[in-house]
Amino acid sequence: MADQLSALLEWTIFYVKNKDIIKREVKDYKILKNFVEFEMKDKKHVYYAYPELNEEVLDKCKDGWVTAVCLNKKENIKFVVSNWDKLIHNNKFSMIFVHPSSNGKWIIFPYTHNKITEKASLKLGLETMAQEVSQA
Repeated sequence: MADQLSALLEWTIFYVKNKDIIKREVKDYKILKNFVEFEMKDKKHVYYAYPELNEEVLDKCKDGWVTAVCLNKKENIKFVVSNWDKLIHNNKFSMIFVHPSSNGKWIIFPYTHNKITEKASLKLGLETMAQEVSQA
């Protein structure tokens, strides 16, 4: 589990730095227990790494610029579906499902996703997106 956490943290730093190549908004970052806090020009954005999603993410996602980075696993999809109503309240919260060794990923913003999809098709939609990336 520690190796998976390290891999997710490394992947997150690489991802955010690459994403910032053009805009150059990242001023600094620090790695803490299971998250990386990025100080941007106009905000702080925290990326929490969860090899396996758990109840902690439900507390962390409530407000501010927060991203949960997790492994692209069936268990994590199941967690999202069963906790969907708790994940959809912060419009700045996102989730990245990752396969670190292949650099594969898919991203959702639960708040926005909830506005454009029907709850009945949520599980199928998430599973379909997950199939585009190798399972971790």
